[in-house]
Amino acid sequence: MAKVKYVGVKEVAIDLWYGSAKNWQGAGDVQEVTEQQAKRLCSHVGEFERVEEVVVEGDDSKQPEQSSDPELDADALAAKPIEKMTKDELEAYARAAFGKELDKRHSRKVLVDEVQSFIDLGVGRADGRK
Repeated sequence: MAKVKYVGVKEVAIDLWYGSAKNWQGAGDVQEVTEQQAKRLCSHVGEFERVEEVVVEGDDSKQPEQSSDPELDADALAAKPIEKMTKDELEAYARAAFGKELDKRHSRKVLVDEVQSFIDLGVGRADGRK
């Protein structure tokens, strides 16, 4: 199996041509497909990219290059514009900065709008900052 990340501009991308029937929920979403499907999907440059797995020397387990559930520092995320964050980063930022959980089944745009509403409404920050 191979992991493929959607990097296009659509809110939802669905593989209807290569038999995986996978749904990518906006840019940055990663789905697992067969090697053959990955090759075909990644032939669409600007739409899909393969997520390579990295093997750490001395460690027999494989680790994905990008974690699907990053435990990122709220300060590091706060420095990045929310419009440029991935769904995982938006989720981590909302949890760390506002103590709020996001539903990642929604599109990235919906999540950006939701986080922006936390900022606009001055939702109490979990870290005590204003």
